[in-house]
Amino acid sequence: MKFKVIFSLFVLPVLLSACATSAHLDSVRSDYANAEFAKLTADKKSDNLDLLIGADAALQNGEFKRSDDLFETFNRRNIDPTSTSISSELGKLAGGQMASSYKPYMMDYMFVSYYQIWDAILDGRMNDARVIINQSYSRQQKMSTAYRKLVSKRQKSDLANKLKTDTSNWSAYSDIMNPALTYLAGIYFLNIGEYENARQYLVRSSGMMPENTFITSDLESAEKGIAPKNTAWIFIETGFAPRLREKKATVPWLVGKNMQLISIATSYPEKFSGSAAVPDMSQKLADIDSMFITEFKEYQINDALRAFTKAVSNSALQSATHDKIGGFGGVLSAAYSIATTNAEIRSWVTLPQRIYLLRIKKDKSGLIKLNSSDTINVDYSGNHLIYIRNNNIKKIKIKN
Repeated sequence: MKFKVIFSLFVLPVLLSACATSAHLDSVRSDYANAEFAKLTADKKSDNLDLLIGADAALQNGEFKRSDDLFETFNRRNIDPTSTSISSELGKLAGGQMASSYKPYMMDYMFVSYYQIWDAILDGRMNDARVIINQSYSRQQKMSTAYRKLVSKRQKSDLANKLKTDTSNWSAYSDIMNPALTYLAGIYFLNIGEYENARQYLVRSSGMMPENTFITSDLESAEKGIAPKNTAWIFIETGFAPRLREKKATVPWLVGKNMQLISIATSYPEKFSGSAAVPDMSQKLADIDSMFITEFKEYQINDALRAFTKAVSNSALQSATHDKIGGFGGVLSAAYSIATTNAEIRSWVTLPQRIYLLRIKKDKSGLIKLNSSDTINVDYSGNHLIYIRNNNIKKIKIKN
């Protein structure tokens, strides 16, 4: 009996520790990199993170409708992307949700919209793409409001009143918002001849990435009301977004006359080193490292609350077990506290590290040269959208 108690209080929690979570997420990332998408698209998706990874894998596997359905399931579960506040997190804690439910980052919501647009376009559902773009605009407006205080730390002017017209003010959002999302929406409208809509989205993306001359050229086309001809826009995703690691401290805590050992665990982001090869002449479109780390630093309410409430509950557990079964119980509960105190290290681990853009005026050969050894074969006439991740190429003609 005593062995069962020791196992349930100490050994089992170790098996479910942050180390196991980290190993699982590393395995997910490895499967994704090796194009083993079937492992990541199981039919049963019970958690937010399962849905995001499964939907992403389905997109990479060319299952665009399935990917879209999984993302929609996520959207129905997570209506408000700006609910990160002390009151909302305390409410979830009271409801027992914080221990198991993955709390999406705001950037997660933006990538859901970004990938749903790709799902619709690559599946030939152009009208659905419009609906998703409109939904993403509403979502971005909520987020820009939520981030207003953060932006005001960098620029004293009230940017929120100028975002629709002043390109330069969008630069304050370059490491928060997703310029790839706004740019893709702009290219969509540019190719269906809705030039004012195209201009509005391209103004935002150009403001966030002013050094990208491809965006500047497309903005000029929208302002002139002329769609480019025989052009290919190539979006290239490289690497992986930062992963979260755990740091843990065990400290003495005096409760009444008894000294207890309390563990507090928090997480920190770790970037992947090295630079991935990108096509010649491509330009950076989005820096996911910056997006992730900026949001992580500014919004750690969830992580802090978990650490504090876990320490309090473990203190109460130690006191109760010490009172019931004496010093041995206190030792066991202290071991349990240390073993079960883990930081939240889950994140959408299959997101890229960077998104690059290559905008090419096609020649009559029908070949697009990415670098010295890789080419893409497309029709000379018309415009194409091309998506590349891990050398997996998806393409569609969006304008004849």
